[in-house]
Amino acid sequence: MQSIHFSGWTVLALGFNTFAQIPAVSGNTAPLAPQSGNYATAQTGSQGQPQSPGTGTQQQNPNQNQGQNPSPRSNNQNFNAQRPYNYPFTIYGMNGVSKSLDLSQTQLDRLNIHTQKTQEQFNRDYTGLGNLSETERAKRYSDLNRQYQSAWMSGARDIFNQNQMNRYQQLHYQYGGFNTLADPDIQTKLRLTSEQRKNLSNSTDWNREQLQAIEREGRINAAKGNELYKDYQKNYQTRFNQFLTPEQQKRWHEIVGEPYNFQPNFSAPTQP
Repeated sequence: MQSIHFSGWTVLALGFNTFAQIPAVSGNTAPLAPQSGNYATAQTGSQGQPQSPGTGTQQQNPNQNQGQNPSPRSNNQNFNAQRPYNYPFTIYGMNGVSKSLDLSQTQLDRLNIHTQKTQEQFNRDYTGLGNLSETERAKRYSDLNRQYQSAWMSGARDIFNQNQMNRYQQLHYQYGGFNTLADPDIQTKLRLTSEQRKNLSNSTDWNREQLQAIEREGRINAAKGNELYKDYQKNYQTRFNQFLTPEQQKRWHEIVGEPYNFQPNFSAPTQP
């Protein structure tokens, strides 16, 4: 199986949708099919391994035996068949992001530990989603993602310096795209109208469908997947700009800072 990650004006890290159910209502600042915590390393990933977006750096599971060839499932750390939803994706493990933030290996190690502890803190809550009705599950899932992200960001403040923290928050919002607009705090800052909030799910649904189609094609032909992704980026930015008013676009750019060019990365197939 291949894995693919998308971002920059996008919403999802789609590589592990095989293992995660997608709720009817998307989360807020987290990817719609959130990945279990991405454990970062400063080492360059080997060819044929699942990799971070456009970087070549593999996100490694610290519990994995040395020398073991990781599969997409093992790279989606702590996946539990009894827990139908994985944890929100944290972007610090992308090599390009860690470099742009000038994170040291010591910081990456501390972030890995912090991520694992946050997962353990919320494990029972995410596991319990499977016991709820579809309507209850969707709302609870969205609430949990906000709580998880808040707890993770709170702990990360002791690891990042202030400049790193500010930029990480900007990149986190950029990575979320339309899903970021579902964050009540962002809705307030952008002054989204009731009509915009009502119609937001149409855009997140469209975005998810587009990326899933690109993922399906990318599993077969990475070059074609990249071509489709370029077309998608243009359509996405047009749709995003049309969704916001000029004044809201101005506020959005003030919130997210300089655009970061996240790129898709189709990994080579993993041998069974």
